[in-house]
Amino acid sequence: MSGTFDAIAEPLRGELVAAAAAWDASNDTARLWKKDASLWTSADESKWLGWLSAPEDLARELASLQAFGAEVRSDGIAHVLLLGMGGSSLCPEVLSETFGQLPGGPRVHVLDSTDPAQVAAIDASVDLPHTLVIVASKSGSTLEPNIFHAYFYRRMVEAVGAALMTLEETIRDIGRRFGLTPEDLNLDLGPLGKLM
Repeated sequence: MSGTFDAIAEPLRGELVAAAAAWDASNDTARLWKKDASLWTSADESKWLGWLSAPEDLARELASLQAFGAEVRSDGIAHVLLLGMGGSSLCPEVLSETFGQLPGGPRVHVLDSTDPAQVAAIDASVDLPHTLVIVASKSGSTLEPNIFHAYFYRRMVEAVGAALMTLEETIRDIGRRFGLTPEDLNLDLGPLGKLM
């Protein structure tokens, strides 16, 4: 662990080094990497520890993700619109601001505000027929992203036409591509009903 906390000022650095050493000594670090929920309350914490294996999980999906990216580019998608709130939109926004638009790739827009002026500004900034919309919610039931989804779904139908909106088929294709079940993808959209 030498050097891990070097950039942190004292006295916090000393406290972190001591806490990390205590975790190692009591085998808690190993338990964390094993996703042992008994480190906390043993309630449902194990559901929140998927980030620990995210690098390995994504490495297994790299070819599928690269193929999806190539498909997005070849389909002429010019914009990616991420609809989320809080933690569901923060990381994509930071990555977008950090790396910008990749050559030949779509521009990323993040909507994480219910302010009508911001919703209207995002709506005006994207060409909906050439936009991939992503609804991001850790629980799937967060009100704001679901409202954003309902709004942009309606706008997409207006822009593209109901005949071209094969949402159920697209969702099933995404499910097959990423190993998701219909239950994983069947979001409750409130007044619009179930997605599938």
